[in-house]
Amino acid sequence: MSMSGVPYYIPKARFGYRMGHDKLVDGMIHDGLWCPFGDYHMGLTAENIAVKYNIVRRWRPGNSYGSAKALSQLAQKGLLFCAPTFVRLRPASCSGMKVASGERQARFIALEVRFMARTVTAAEAVSHIKDGMTIMVGGFMAVGTPESLIDALVAKGVRDLTLISNDTAFPGRGNGKLVDAGCLKKVIASHIGTNPITGQLMNSGKLEVTLVPQGTLAEQIRAGGAGLGGILTPTGVGTTVEKGKTVITVNERRYLLELPLRADVALLKAHKADAAGNLVYRRSARNFNPIMAMAADLVIAEVEELVPIGELDPDQVITPGLFIDLIVKL
Repeated sequence: MSMSGVPYYIPKARFGYRMGHDKLVDGMIHDGLWCPFGDYHMGLTAENIAVKYNIVRRWRPGNSYGSAKALSQLAQKGLLFCAPTFVRLRPASCSGMKVASGERQARFIALEVRFMARTVTAAEAVSHIKDGMTIMVGGFMAVGTPESLIDALVAKGVRDLTLISNDTAFPGRGNGKLVDAGCLKKVIASHIGTNPITGQLMNSGKLEVTLVPQGTLAEQIRAGGAGLGGILTPTGVGTTVEKGKTVITVNERRYLLELPLRADVALLKAHKADAAGNLVYRRSARNFNPIMAMAADLVIAEVEELVPIGELDPDQVITPGLFIDLIVKL
């Protein structure tokens, strides 16, 4: 039940994993913050206060059941990339809750549900990428780049993609394969100097390239994932980078307004994942992957090792599973 009494569903809201939980109780259709101390959903905070201070609150019974049913129908239609597993559905009384005069005793449904990122092949994963889409690809000079996903994308023959990435790597490696195969119409990156083919295509007018300072690029992606309207940076003020951009003065210092970046699909590389999609990276191969996980509508992770839930040390998890839709095991 939502705190407002109105059921709703947010596809990305796999809430419990934020706090290290691998299952939720009545927790998939609302604001979704789990209290790690009292082990209850914070949506119940108001109810707990109502009991403690003898406050009358009105309930709308049945909302949780209706929301769970709607979620199940979406899953059956294949409209969810996550895989909800309904572990238990039972009626439960609102213990200690006073009910407003004239209302029948409130009841609600307690639902335990686990969300698993779907494990698919590389070909299945890239089937969701269509001509003309914008993609983000993790990696730095092909380190931390999902090579098998790029190979599958090249084999699919997709065209006119906009690539957002740190670089275009080298010919025949990493993002360079997308350049070689003619998959790209535009590149937004911090440098292209290690790939002469990218430079040749840019100079001939066959590939549009937008070069962005590396720190600015990272912050634009982060802003896209955080839902911010942009960032202010002094980088580029007074240079050609400033041309055509909004300049804002704060405390007598000039800043460029750089707009957020988002993508239709993000392709990531991680060292390990569990069945819930929680990701662990290996050293510098982490690079742009975690922020890209937050800034795309569909997130696909290529992983070297897939383990059961509970085997990853929570302190090592960098990207929570709620951001991951599909997993490709190498």
